[in-house]
Amino acid sequence: MPVSWGTNTSQEEQLNLIEAITLSSETIIAKLLLPNWMLNLPFKPLQKVNSAWNALEDFVKSHTQRIGQEMTEQEINDQFEVQNADLLHRLITSSEGDGKYKLSEKEVLANIFTILFAGHETTANGIIATLGYLAIHHDDQEKAYGEVKSRLGPNDRLDLSDTSEMPYLLACFQEAVRLFSSTMMLARTFSEDFPVKVERPSPGVVVLPKGSRIVIDMVNTFRNPNVFENPEQYKPSRWVGIPEIEVAMFGAGPRACIGRKLAFTEAISVLALFLRDWTLDIDLAPGETRSQYEERFMVIGPYAGTISPIAQLPLKITKRVRT
Repeated sequence: MPVSWGTNTSQEEQLNLIEAITLSSETIIAKLLLPNWMLNLPFKPLQKVNSAWNALEDFVKSHTQRIGQEMTEQEINDQFEVQNADLLHRLITSSEGDGKYKLSEKEVLANIFTILFAGHETTANGIIATLGYLAIHHDDQEKAYGEVKSRLGPNDRLDLSDTSEMPYLLACFQEAVRLFSSTMMLARTFSEDFPVKVERPSPGVVVLPKGSRIVIDMVNTFRNPNVFENPEQYKPSRWVGIPEIEVAMFGAGPRACIGRKLAFTEAISVLALFLRDWTLDIDLAPGETRSQYEERFMVIGPYAGTISPIAQLPLKITKRVRT
């Protein structure tokens, strides 16, 4: 995706793309919750947020328009094949024609923003948390490495098919995402009356009426001692053998995260290649135990967009010597 990283000097104080992406990521909650009229109020912080989102939208629009023009030229020359196109090209193609499933320009932009924000820093946050926990918990690291080592082919190669054959490494990632959620909340609106069976403070059934909007606290849900035994403990084995559809950190039901499988595949690919070549450890302070180090560093920092990241995480990385 070739882009210009410079600032358009023809408009005073216009944000460049890097600044726009950074500020948009940091203010996505405000963008979701605040009405447009409020973002247009004459207050500089709100105007800066609005400017960032407008700059990002302008970039995406211009980029999709350029790709659309290239696709049209390729179609004229019989060089474009939808079945071999990447996701961005498929999205743009879906906005053409008059079919039942045609997407509007607004829907195309919404999907691109979803891919941009929900498909990158979320997985990266889970990978970072996994590396931190594996550095602290050497037994889990060695067990995960054992899986990786068993799948190494000629020239220590790993193939995409190997990612589905490392259940413990996947469990390590899933447990890290449980503790450091990819999103701090999920919002849902009921399309019909929905009965919910509750156990606390007393057993019963609560009916949530059609049109009700609920917000699920993902951080505390997955640290709930009524659901998870020793919820603050990093324990990958709790996910071994659990069907993927029951791993609710990515949502559940028909509105579950559409990128869940991609996130698992990306994470296992990165973690497997990392563990193949490197070992992880931590640098303890004098007299400090691993548990104390974990309490000191594996804590949720300031929210960044919709994720709950680790504040800071110093690790020791050493080239692995394989025998």
